[in-house]
Amino acid sequence: MSKYYANPYSTNHSGFYFEDYDDFWDKIEPYEAEGVEEFEIEFIDGPAWEGALFTAAGINQSNLKAWFDIQEDLEEHDAAVLYYLTSMLGYDLDVAAEKLEDAYLRDGSKEDYVYEMANDAGGWTELLGDNVDSYIDAAGVARDMEINGEIAEFDFGGSQYTIAGLHGL
Repeated sequence: MSKYYANPYSTNHSGFYFEDYDDFWDKIEPYEAEGVEEFEIEFIDGPAWEGALFTAAGINQSNLKAWFDIQEDLEEHDAAVLYYLTSMLGYDLDVAAEKLEDAYLRDGSKEDYVYEMANDAGGWTELLGDNVDSYIDAAGVARDMEINGEIAEFDFGGSQYTIAGLHGL
């Protein structure tokens, strides 16, 4: 389980560590009794991909519940899509979560995506055999698709991904 830190906007109080939304609210009650209402929320420990998404999504006290609701069933693959939607396209976490199913994500480079797409479209690899590289300029096609806003390549959690279906996002 990941660990977070709530740092109060008060020089008279120290913060606290917490692991989930209920834990946060249990520990915040004494602070509220003393008039402390606002906290900076920091990601302290957990998987690197989770920390990257936490930062990209701009998690704070107002969207902390949404963060934990999404975290319940979140896998790294879906986290990569959310990361792209929040960090590259600027969506709020709630809106990005609604668009999660609209994006196609695959591991690997955009050139690999072009080869996969070409093979799915008509089996070019079967038709051309090992010489497919001689006939298809995957880098050029991928570049054109990226310029047209059809695909994008990005790194997340130490892996390279290509995301497609961007016109619907």
